[in-house]
Amino acid sequence: MEMFFRVGFFLAYGSFFLLRKHYVNPRKVEETPSSLNEGIQEAVKNEGKLSVAFRGILSVGLITSLILYLVSPDWISNLSLPIPSSLRMFGLIGAVSSLPLLYLIHQELGKYWSPDLIIQEDHQLVTTGVYHWVRHPMYSALTVFMAGISLLSANLIIILPHALTLLSLYSRIEKEEKMMEKRFGEEYLKYEKHTGRLLPRIPLKLMSE
Repeated sequence: MEMFFRVGFFLAYGSFFLLRKHYVNPRKVEETPSSLNEGIQEAVKNEGKLSVAFRGILSVGLITSLILYLVSPDWISNLSLPIPSSLRMFGLIGAVSSLPLLYLIHQELGKYWSPDLIIQEDHQLVTTGVYHWVRHPMYSALTVFMAGISLLSANLIIILPHALTLLSLYSRIEKEEKMMEKRFGEEYLKYEKHTGRLLPRIPLKLMSE
């Protein structure tokens, strides 16, 4: 059964990496050192120097944890948690089911998606599809994926860096919204009124019934 979970883990993560790689903005791949530096400076301006540095460290930690889990040295077994197989299967289902949602979200964002908090010159506010109800569905889908992957692994070497990554993502939400408010002004303020941050907003009429 453990082999089944490990295979499921790497198939889910492999699909996730392929999806993200497919949607990397082609313009970013072709950036010159000067434009790349400008992008970094803008991300630092919007996120803060410590946040950008912490996110970089987390990325290295995530990749390292995945390699260790793949190689599976003996001492990693000491970090295993007694999570029931039923919960690990639930985690696998959650991680896999989040992938189609991530695909749809990337489709809606198109060229405007970026792992950094930056505004492109021709940036347009996306309010279609999932974004009609939720302002940050990418974070919602990543929460489901990372929580599912963590349950599936049943190992602290995977759980800890993923938990820290989610906390880092959540800390960006307010900064991202301030950035969007500054760029789109009243348009974004109106958009905020009928959408939820991570989940659809429940109409007050339904709550009072």
